[in-house]
Amino acid sequence: MISSTFRRLALLCCALGLPVAAIASEQLIKSKACIACHSVERKIVGPSFKDIAAKRHAEDGAAAAMAERIRKGSKGQWGPVPMPPNTRVNEAEAQALAQWILSLHPASATPAKAPPASDQATDSAKGSPKDQPKEDKATPMVKP
Repeated sequence: MISSTFRRLALLCCALGLPVAAIASEQLIKSKACIACHSVERKIVGPSFKDIAAKRHAEDGAAAAMAERIRKGSKGQWGPVPMPPNTRVNEAEAQALAQWILSLHPASATPAKAPPASDQATDSAKGSPKDQPKEDKATPMVKP
């Protein structure tokens, strides 16, 4: 059964246009004791969630690798203090947590840019210089 607090929060998010998944993941982080060692903005025992997102967001398979680290732990990723396995987190929860953490990176909210066109494609799209409109070099009239 969904708690009345969560239901109210979800309704508020919908009204404000915020994703309910973000709140659900934040509640999951609290309920699975992640905040004992991590916070969104600053390092505690482990790195901040934003630092993790900044380091991992561009890696291929980042969410899957992060989900595995959440469940099985890791060492040597962020210094000498190892991250212990979190046996209270199942696979689906680990995936949700990893996606939420990665979403904290500003680049994840920005759609990917198209690769730049080659010079040849750009030149052919522009046409030859004689096809380009002439620039009017006349002095603009200024009213006194």
